[in-house]
Amino acid sequence: MSRNLLSIIKHSHFTLALGAAALVGTSGCQLPPGLALEELDSDPSGSVDLTGAEDDIVAEEAVLEFAALTADAEGHLEIVILTESGEESDRIETEYSSAMGPEASEHSLMHHSEDFFLVTSRTEDWGALILRIDWDGSVSEFARPAASPMYRIDEAPGGGIIIAAEYDLVKLDLDGVEIARDHNNTACWTDVVGAPNGYDAPVAADVMGATEAGPLLAVWEIDEANPVTDMVSGTATSGIGSNNNADQVLGQDESGGLWVTGRSGNINRSQDGEVTFMSQLNEMFEDAFMARAIEPAGEQSVYVLMDGGSASQVGQVHADGTAEVLFEHSDSLLNDMVVLPVPIGF
Repeated sequence: MSRNLLSIIKHSHFTLALGAAALVGTSGCQLPPGLALEELDSDPSGSVDLTGAEDDIVAEEAVLEFAALTADAEGHLEIVILTESGEESDRIETEYSSAMGPEASEHSLMHHSEDFFLVTSRTEDWGALILRIDWDGSVSEFARPAASPMYRIDEAPGGGIIIAAEYDLVKLDLDGVEIARDHNNTACWTDVVGAPNGYDAPVAADVMGATEAGPLLAVWEIDEANPVTDMVSGTATSGIGSNNNADQVLGQDESGGLWVTGRSGNINRSQDGEVTFMSQLNEMFEDAFMARAIEPAGEQSVYVLMDGGSASQVGQVHADGTAEVLFEHSDSLLNDMVVLPVPIGF
């Protein structure tokens, strides 16, 4: 982790759940009612019995937390940190207000493994802009990629950034410099999983028809000897599943299954190219009508951020077709969401 322990505690990136027994070491060390601390000195043995202390200590446990992109009443971008029950544990406030307004569809969020956030936005003249937001609320320019409109970004293996944009998949290094591109006039890449655990290369969702087979899920196999391709038809990507509903939101579970949903309301899961229809979003979650993000939750389940009535909802969907709402957030619209990683050592 790049932050030291004090910084981690300050930002409440995660919460440590400790049993009361851990605070006193052992039930044999708990003070009986009315016994003052100074009375411990009167113990004739001159020692404290710690027998069984290890058995009474409750292990430290890292609590699941989400980071969600939102905005305050004045339109300044904010990142709110929420627990699994929807409780706010931290909030990153910024002074940045986009030229597009706080609820623009191209605002998306990612958390980098070096512990900072990247947010897609627009310049004043509507050019593509990626912002870096740190935990203290500072905002700086990360890159102005030649990719417009730009939809979603994710971290690539090795720490770079993968951009899903209309007609383009683009890879940047951590200095914001372009190092690879796949351009295709028939593709529209709306979302991307930069380092999928079921493939050796980024996976992106197309909604226009990058191949004659139509909209698909594709893996972008970057050729280091020829990192830039420019084709009128065809693509440097390989189809690994269909996207017949032209849905724009892509995610994965921990076993490598790819999940796709969006405006159609359908939730589909693709495993090894075989697509399985799960359900309709509004059949799984009352009042839900649009998904905004999918994040891994387990071997065969994902977390889904949805618009639901007057609130944003976060739910969990399982490959067996069951689902449950984790929490609702009605204070402000959540535009995008990521699951924060569990710190090393917990």
